[in-house]
Amino acid sequence: MNGRPTLARARVVPCDDADLPDGPCRGVQVGEAGTVVVHDLTDTVVEFNCQRGQIIPGWVTRVKATGTDATNIVAMY
Repeated sequence: MNGRPTLARARVVPCDDADLPDGPCRGVQVGEAGTVVVHDLTDTVVEFNCQRGQIIPGWVTRVKATGTDATNIVAMY
């Protein structure tokens, strides 16, 4: 997030077939621990094992339902 605060946040509903409805976000925050599977701007799929409250920095276009078991995920714009 380049040292700058985010301008907006939105709850994420993981989906295998659709990108985030508000476009690419600058990162996601995980509410409850688990695995998060995301697509980045190059459409690369990356899997993260996250702790509660962890922030995944970097552009995210999609949070996949398959493989994601973390909950209360928030996109940061």
